[in-house]
Amino acid sequence: MQKVLNKPVIKIGRIAGQYAKPRSSPTEIVDGAEISSFFGDNVNSFEPEAKLRKPDPYRLLEGYNLSALTYQTIRRLEKKDNIEDIIKEVQD
Repeated sequence: MQKVLNKPVIKIGRIAGQYAKPRSSPTEIVDGAEISSFFGDNVNSFEPEAKLRKPDPYRLLEGYNLSALTYQTIRRLEKKDNIEDIIKEVQD
């Protein structure tokens, strides 16, 4: 954009999400059964099945890795004008 407009451009962005959620109750009733509450994608599954609601530490690692990839992609966007090149790099 800076090249096209021939003017300085200030980049501003906000990337956020709520991937771990506090809950007022550690459990909830679903179809008459008490299961663990959904604590966010970094903790357990949204699906209302007891085995999927068990906290899984690998979800936190996956969230960290995806966050790092997102940050790296944004850094590449700052340095390159061609989004197709960035997409190829991320896919490789």
